[in-house]
Amino acid sequence: MNTERFRQVIEILGLSAIVFSLLLVGYQIQQANRIADAITTYEIVRDVNQFNEIGMTDPTFAAFLVKLGSEDFAPTAEEAKQAQLLAYRFLNVWIAQETAYRNGLLTENQLSITKNDVITVINDYPALLPYWSEAMDSQPDFADYVVLQPLVE
Repeated sequence: MNTERFRQVIEILGLSAIVFSLLLVGYQIQQANRIADAITTYEIVRDVNQFNEIGMTDPTFAAFLVKLGSEDFAPTAEEAKQAQLLAYRFLNVWIAQETAYRNGLLTENQLSITKNDVITVINDYPALLPYWSEAMDSQPDFADYVVLQPLVE
């Protein structure tokens, strides 16, 4: 009987250790997800801040952004290329953010912020619309991205 009781105590201890280990693994996964979320958010904010920093410190770029705010923008060949590259830059950032969301690295709230950013940028830089349209036409897969829907509409 003593041996049987000892075996039962060992089994209970073993089962308790397994349950505790699973709880610990679950906690570690939750912490890793929080860290990934924080890192992804930091990277997004850092990218936006770098863009804003250029606009604040480079008068030529700031003047270019002012021109892009006008629907009457008549670019030089150089400005047209800059506008095209800037349009692709925005698209790449937005696509990366939605891809991060699809892979579980961004929350629904963060994706909503990205959607709002798309609308804000469209409104702030209407001269980029033809370049975004060109990019959307040349890359049919872009239509699959929810965040880019305002560019399709």
